[in-house]
Amino acid sequence: MLFLNLIMLGGTLAAAVPATLHLWAKSKPRTVRWAAMHLLRGAEASQSRRMRIEQLILLLLRILIPVAMALLMARATLTGEQMLAGDKPVSLAVLLDDSASMQAAGRGQAANEAVAAVLQALPRGSDAVVLPLSGLGEDPASATDLAGLAKRVRAGAPGDAPAAVPLRLATTTPLVAGMARADRLVLLVSDLQTGSWSDAESDARRRLGKALADLPSGPRLALLPVPSGQPSNLVVGSISVDRELIGPGQPLRLRASLAAFGPQGFPSIRLRLLLDGSEVATASAELPAGGSTEALFPCTITKAGSHVLAVEASAPGDSIAADSTARLSVAVTEQVPVLLVDGAPDPAPLAGGAAYLELALAPPAGSPGLLRATTVLATRLDAALLAASKVAVLANVRSLRDEQVAALTAFVHAGGGLLVFPGDRCDAGWYARKLGEVLPASLGAVGSGRPAGILARRHDHPALALFDDPTRASLGGVEVRAWFQLTPAAGATTPLLLDNGAPLLAERRHGEGRVLLCATACTPAWSNLPLRPPSCRWSTS
Repeated sequence: MLFLNLIMLGGTLAAAVPATLHLWAKSKPRTVRWAAMHLLRGAEASQSRRMRIEQLILLLLRILIPVAMALLMARATLTGEQMLAGDKPVSLAVLLDDSASMQAAGRGQAANEAVAAVLQALPRGSDAVVLPLSGLGEDPASATDLAGLAKRVRAGAPGDAPAAVPLRLATTTPLVAGMARADRLVLLVSDLQTGSWSDAESDARRRLGKALADLPSGPRLALLPVPSGQPSNLVVGSISVDRELIGPGQPLRLRASLAAFGPQGFPSIRLRLLLDGSEVATASAELPAGGSTEALFPCTITKAGSHVLAVEASAPGDSIAADSTARLSVAVTEQVPVLLVDGAPDPAPLAGGAAYLELALAPPAGSPGLLRATTVLATRLDAALLAASKVAVLANVRSLRDEQVAALTAFVHAGGGLLVFPGDRCDAGWYARKLGEVLPASLGAVGSGRPAGILARRHDHPALALFDDPTRASLGGVEVRAWFQLTPAAGATTPLLLDNGAPLLAERRHGEGRVLLCATACTPAWSNLPLRPPSCRWSTS
């Protein structure tokens, strides 16, 4: 006999209550002597025996009532009576691994055949449910048509999603608790690959497995391992493009990482680059066993909007096809409106504070260009102009009115970009008082003397990535003759340094936007950067 709710068995202790009250109510009789007592002695004896029997029967009934209620609430179940007639029916829950690793070497088919054989061997009257370890889709109901269920299992195939073992164990516990049969079995079928059975989730799996085993019905747990071996597998890892801001017709370079796992390498790998599902480029590669490499693809997207780039790899001997494709969603922007705020206007050619920025951001001949720059005087800056822009650039602006500062702060906080080029007109004290909470650094004294170059190193900032390829742009030969000493604020980074260790560029996020502060002015009097157009284009990346 099994009890499905062991806690309710504690109710049998309530039987002690009527027994205790009975004993407590019994009092010692008091003797009263009187003359005619001898006439009643015979009747007293027979009456006393009858009352004692009635009281014992009443006490027994009072004790049996709470005991019977406790047994009913504990859901007593007979488990052995059907053995007299043959095998007893069971309730079976199968946790079937349907992750990508089950595609290798026929593992998925072998697992399906094994589960189907188990289903067909269950005693008559049994019910079963097959649950995918990936946890995708709605959980099916328990079925008594075992032959039909076995047929559906044989027709199934592993998917591309990883196995979510802790999630599946958590959802299986209440399902098993509600199964119809007292004899319950949970069967786990998996190849036990580390991708799905990582050490990081071991504590969660152990805790959830114990909760499943501790159910009142005491389900049996069994493991059916699928022979895995060590198949060879070609994997396409992450893919990335070489620029953060993409315009129509701009040349891109896409980088894809490849890795080979297993005992055999892949001497002949065919790679395809797909744009929105259509092939646009091909390449070939080879990998030794356990090796890794990168593949580069040139690419151009002619239409603005959202697009999907995908790299597909195929090679003889690859056991798992699901992880041989990687995808990347990219947004192509028609034009980015840039607002140049000139704090030192000058009608002479290339003499204003923003003149060289206008030149650097001008579109190529015969092309609308990715950037659309508009120049305004610092006195005309307002919220409406900022609302129509994605990026604002302050070029040698001395100061702004309070309402302009509020509009600029709100613009950045809402996701706009701000780039500040100081100059000889800048009031460092005003910047500290009014824009200190926005700027990534404070402006100190102006340093000068021996011209400083830019420290050569690999750039992690996406706006500076083009300088890692000397064939496209280079910061070599840059001379900075004057610069503000920058003191970075908390949380700021310095993506560019001078070769004397001084920060040349500081960056910090503010709300949803980013703010960059350059230590030098965008005029030839301070450095030769303005005379190098490729070096200025990073300003709005």
